[in-house]
Parts: sequence; structure tokens; C-alpha cells
Amino acid sequence: MFQRFAFVLAFATASSAVRADACLSDWGAASQIVRAQGLRTVEQLARSSEQQLKGEIVRATLCQEAGAYVYRLVVRDRSGQLKAVVLDAVNHALGANSP
Repeated sequence: MFQRFAFVLAFATASSAVRADACLSDWGAASQIVRAQGLRTVEQLARSSEQQLKGEIVRATLCQEAGAYVYRLVVRDRSGQLKAVVLDAVNHALGANSP
């Protein structure tokens, strides 16, 4: 019984690690994916962010969710508040997790 519990715990921990690793913090590697996959760049996103996001991008991370690339953003709105936003990396549509 203990071995089964240890296996399940190890599998759950490994699954969490894979999910955490689905985001790239190294923009050198991320830029290669952006080019290879034909994704919109963060620069393109920043130019349109004022209208679409109604704020300034403070942080951007490229992630892969359910087989699609998304940008996880921290945006400072006009009042100075920070908000988390998820955008599709291909067409910049707001994700389901975005307010």
C-alpha cells in the first residue's frame, strides 16, 4: 500500500513539474519558438496592448497550454493596478483565464 501511495505521489509531483516547465523564462529559447511557430512577438503585442489590454505590459512569459502557445502577462492598467492576462500567441485573443 505504501509503495502505491509513493508512486502516486511521485507521479503527481512529476506532473506538476512538467506543467511548471511549460513556460519559458529564457527569451533566447522562446524567440526561436516564436519564429519557428509563426507566433506574434511581444513587441507586436506591446504596440497593440494599449488598446486591447488598456495598459502597459510589465512582464511577459511564453507558455504552452493544451497544445497551444499563450503569453502570460502582467499588465499595469491606467490606474496603476496590476492584472494577470493570458493571450493567445497566434492571434492575441484573450484567453479563458483572463478577466
